[in-house]
Amino acid sequence: MLSLVLSLLSPAQAFCGTYVSGSAVTLTNKASVIVMARQEGRTTLSMRNDFVGDLNDFGLVIPIPSSITEDDVRVISSGLFDKLEGYTQPREAAYTCDDWFGISEAAQAADTGFGGGSSSGGCSFSLNHNLESDTASEGVPDSGVVVEEQFDLAEYSVWVLRAAGSEGLLAWLDSNGFVVPEGAQPVFDSYIEEDVRFLALKIDPARVADPTWLSPLQVSYEDAAFQLPIRMGAISSAGVQDLVVYTLTDPTDGRVGISNYREATPPVAECMLDEGQDLPTWYAEKLEESLGLPAEPDQLAGQSGFAWITEYGWGSGACDPCTSVGPLSTTEVDQLGFDAHYGFYVSRLHLRYTPEAVTQDLMLYPSGSTDNVQQRYIQRSWALESEVPLCSGEVLTEPGQCYSSEYWLRRATGETVEPIRYSSTGGCGGNAAILLLLPAAAMLRRRR
Repeated sequence: MLSLVLSLLSPAQAFCGTYVSGSAVTLTNKASVIVMARQEGRTTLSMRNDFVGDLNDFGLVIPIPSSITEDDVRVISSGLFDKLEGYTQPREAAYTCDDWFGISEAAQAADTGFGGGSSSGGCSFSLNHNLESDTASEGVPDSGVVVEEQFDLAEYSVWVLRAAGSEGLLAWLDSNGFVVPEGAQPVFDSYIEEDVRFLALKIDPARVADPTWLSPLQVSYEDAAFQLPIRMGAISSAGVQDLVVYTLTDPTDGRVGISNYREATPPVAECMLDEGQDLPTWYAEKLEESLGLPAEPDQLAGQSGFAWITEYGWGSGACDPCTSVGPLSTTEVDQLGFDAHYGFYVSRLHLRYTPEAVTQDLMLYPSGSTDNVQQRYIQRSWALESEVPLCSGEVLTEPGQCYSSEYWLRRATGETVEPIRYSSTGGCGGNAAILLLLPAAAMLRRRR
C-alpha cells in the first residue's frame, strides 16, 4: 500500500507536502532544501528532499495556492542545488598580508563576478501524458474532488486536485493507495478554506535515478503573497527539521527575512580559527547554540522551538571571497525561474524547528538591505592576528603584525628599522588566495 506524506512544497499557502508511508513503514522529512524565485507576483518553487523509507511506500502531496497546469510543473538538475550550496555556504579562507591589504593578481583572477559560474546544463526530462493509465483520473464519486490535470514526469505520476472538503480529499487519497499521517486533516481543512490546489504524486522506484534524493521538483504559480507553507511538511518531520531556504529576488529587494518566527543571532563570523580547528565541527556546534536546537532528534531531550538565521546575502555582481564554483550564471538563474536580465539578489536562510513549534506558514519579506552577509572564517595566521579577532574570543597580549615589504627589505640589508605596517587602504574583498569549502553534509550535523 502506498502511504501519503505531505511534504514541504507549495507557495503562498502551502510549502511542501508531507511524506506518506504504507503499512508499518515510516517515511520522514529530514533535511530539505528549497529555492524560491520571486518576481512580479510570480513564485517559482524548487524543492529537493531526502527521505527515509521504502520508495514503494512513497507518495507526496503538495498544496499549491493557485491553479496550475502541466506546463507549470517540471523537474530540474540537481546540480543547481549543488551550485547554490557551494556558492553560499560558510567558507574557510586563507589570506596573506598582501591579500588582506591589497588585491593580488591571484585574488583578482579568483573573483569571477556575476555570470562567472559554469552552467550546470538544462533541465532534461521526459514528459509523457498518461491520462487513462489510472482510474484515479476520474476521481471518487461524491468526494468533491476534481482532477484538473494528470501526467507523468520523470519518476513521478502527478495529479492536480481541487477539493471541496478534507473528508472527500482523504477519501480520494485513500482510494488511490495513500495513507495520510495522523494529524493531517486539520491542516488539509485550513488549506482547502484558502481554495488551494493539491499536487499529488506517486513514485515509480524503477524510474528513480538516485536512491537518496528524488528528482528536484519545480512548480511555478501566481500569488500576491510571499510565503512558504511548512505546516504540512512538519507533520512528517523526524522530530527536528533542518531547512535551508534560498531566495532569488530583484536586486533592490535586498536580503529576504521571515517576519513571523524568531530570528537568531548567527555564529560569530569574520574571525580567525585556532590552529588545527575543524571548521565543520566548530560551525555545527555554534549553529546549535545559535538556533537553540540540536541537529539530531535523539538529542532533543524534550526541547521544542523554531529559529532561523541568515547565512548568506549578496547581490549578483560579485563574491568575496569567491568559492571555486563561482557565482550563479544567468542560465542557471533562469533555470531556477528568475529573469536575471537586471540582476538578482541571493539570500540563504537556515531554519531549524520541531513539529509542534510550526503553528503558521512562513511569511517572508524583502528587507531592502543590500549589505553583504556571509559566514567567512580565516585560517590562523600569525601576521594577521592584529587584524582579525580569534573565533575563540581569546585576546592576545602580543599579536602578530603585518609588516610592509619595505620593512623586510631594509631588514634584509642589515638596517635597524622600526616596524612599518601595511597601510590599510586596499581592504580585504574577494582577495583570498586559498578558499576551503565545508563539506555540505557537515553543515547539518555534527561530526562524530
